[in-house]
This record gives sequence, structure tokens and C-alpha cells, in this order.
Amino acid sequence: MASDFWIHFNGRSGSSWLRALLDGSPAVTCIGEKFQKGQQKNADVQMSAIREYYLGDRPEGGVRGCKVKIGDIYEPAAHREFLETNGIESIGIRRKNPVHQSVSLFRARALNEQQGVWNRDASSPELGAIEIDPDEFAEAITMFGNLDRRLVKTLETFGDPLVIWYDDLVEDPLHELNRVRVQIGLEPIGALPETTIVKNTPSVRSAVANFDQLAERLADTPWLDMLDD
Repeated sequence: MASDFWIHFNGRSGSSWLRALLDGSPAVTCIGEKFQKGQQKNADVQMSAIREYYLGDRPEGGVRGCKVKIGDIYEPAAHREFLETNGIESIGIRRKNPVHQSVSLFRARALNEQQGVWNRDASSPELGAIEIDPDEFAEAITMFGNLDRRLVKTLETFGDPLVIWYDDLVEDPLHELNRVRVQIGLEPIGALPETTIVKNTPSVRSAVANFDQLAERLADTPWLDMLDD
């Protein structure tokens, strides 16, 4: 029997792309960050919205999912109890390289300032190279490391949930999409659904105008090798 699902993630980890792939595949509805704190003023309102989405009327045979950052849940224990009680599958998406994740963050901010969106689509003009403050960059890397450790602890409370790695999603998106479909009890598909989302960060050297400054800031840290990986 197919199961509804919930995607746990941190920013700039490929969650929007995974959501779009799932939503575009048969028998799946997957919404974006409808339940984030910015849209839900307190825990009661948030849980009411989650209940309505998952327990309300739906097309016969379809499954529902959503994606929410782990920091956007008001009451994690109550949230976990709701997912487990209602058989909602927990899925995580992570990124192995916090340095590239940080580059993606600054490029997303620049994209939002220029175009009012956080993810490029096929019709968006290319962003071009941007400059990143080296100290803010180092702080972002540390932040993403801490957030990932928190995500791991959150996922562990659900037992042994499926984890999708951003790097694997980029390498073979159809395979990773089908891993999720099988996990939630659906048949794999043979072709990748079309989405409008495109990568906002090409190679780091071409994406960052002051690459050498960032490399100098990361000298003598384990992060340096990740910068140009």
C-alpha cells in the first residue's frame, strides 16, 4: 500500500528539485514549504494545516507529500507522533559538500535580489559570477555543518528513513526519484518528469568572482579541498 511522505531538509540541498520531480511523477502530489513558520503563526495553526492536508479529501489512489525545513517545525515531538501515527513516510535529503552548499546559498540570495525567486527555471536569465564576503562564507559553511548534524539527529528519531543525497540526485535523478517512489510503495517509472528548475550554480570557479579570496580564507581548513571539488 502506498504511503504519504514528508521530506526533511536544510536549505540549498536540492529539495525543490526533488519535490518537482515527485510532483511531476504519476500518483504523487508534493507541495512546497506551505507549513513553514513564516506562513503558520504558531504550533496549533501549523498542526491544523498539516492535518488538513494529509487527512483531508484527496483524489483516489494518490499519495501526498511536502517538504519542510527541520527548523520550521514548532513542536518536533508532536510532529513526529503525527507522522508515525498516520503512517507518513519520512525522507531526508542531504548534501555532502557544505562549501558548495554555501556557494549555492549566496547565489540564491543574489538571484532573489535580482529576479525575486530562490531557484532558477529554464526561462530565467543566467545569474553570472557573484562576489561573496569571505568571512560570511566561512560562517555559512559552519552553519550548514551544524544544520546537517541537527538533520541527522532528527532523522534518527524516525528509525532508519530513506536519505537522498543531493550529489546522487544530480548524478542520476531518475534513479533517486525511483528510490523514493519505491520507498512510498509506488512503481518506479521509466522516464524523468519534466521540470522547469535548473541549477543556479555551475562550477564554483565560474560562479564566484572572488574565488581566490575564498580559497585564501579557507586555507589550512578541511574545507579548502571541497571548494574546487
